[in-house]
Amino acid sequence: MKLMDRYYFFIVLFCLSPFLISQGSKNAKKGFLVLMRPENNGVINIRECYVQIDSSKDEIILIGEDEKKINLSTGYHTIYVHSKDPYDPNTADDKWKSNSAKFKISVNKITTFKIEPKSNSNGYCCGWQLTRIAK
Repeated sequence: MKLMDRYYFFIVLFCLSPFLISQGSKNAKKGFLVLMRPENNGVINIRECYVQIDSSKDEIILIGEDEKKINLSTGYHTIYVHSKDPYDPNTADDKWKSNSAKFKISVNKITTFKIEPKSNSNGYCCGWQLTRIAK
């Protein structure tokens, strides 16, 4: 490598170093959220449910047997699940809802939630159950 090429290489490296360092620190302040909807049998499990994190307009769509992993910033978040009535998908509003759950994302750690239809002695009913899985 010629002396002039080395000079330009070090100038470019010097100029880019703050950017590269900031990108590394941004990634270091992330953790992971895994959403599992393990059951896959019957009419309910082919219907979509919508997972909302915090007050975001963006929602994660899951059907039976789906599992999705997303990056989240560290700190406290809220999760909520909703859908139309799986037995009557033509209903206009969301009939099935979960309770909201608050959780913490830590640096490079995985937080997992299992999402299942609520049930009683007669079978599935009226909403979604969020269960945090300990790891």
